[in-house]
Amino acid sequence: MTIRKATTIDIPRIMEIFDNARRYMRATDNRTQWDNGYPSENIVRNDICRGWSHVVETGGNIISTFCLMSDPEPSYAAIDGPGWLDNSPYLTIHRLASDESHSGILHLVTGYALSLSGNIRIDTHADNRPMLSALQHEKYTYCGIIRLPDNSKRLAFQLKFT
Repeated sequence: MTIRKATTIDIPRIMEIFDNARRYMRATDNRTQWDNGYPSENIVRNDICRGWSHVVETGGNIISTFCLMSDPEPSYAAIDGPGWLDNSPYLTIHRLASDESHSGILHLVTGYALSLSGNIRIDTHADNRPMLSALQHEKYTYCGIIRLPDNSKRLAFQLKFT
């Protein structure tokens, strides 16, 4: 499997993967995350323009997508709970989704992100049990609850490589 930055040519496949992820979430009792068409094509285009959108390929086929945000995440400015491990510069993994054809995608993406920065943050919905399990497996530390602009809550995690 290889990781590369996404291009606008990849948008239809990325949107297919997001549709698949929404179906998977509903099937695993995560009924409210990524509703109302989120993430939208406009969000993907913006991520591509900023150089944040990535895809995972195997055999020339895109099997996963994610955003690796290099700017500070505004929603992470306030956190309820233990708090961030530290406030040094970090990368944020957002909008991670796959077509379910391969396992270990978070492991691959985490390794890639750590090769660029020793400080990674991520958040997820409390009902996203598969992601919560994967985060635990990858040794992310629970840091607390953050609030999105719509005031919804997400569980926030950090992985600090020292």
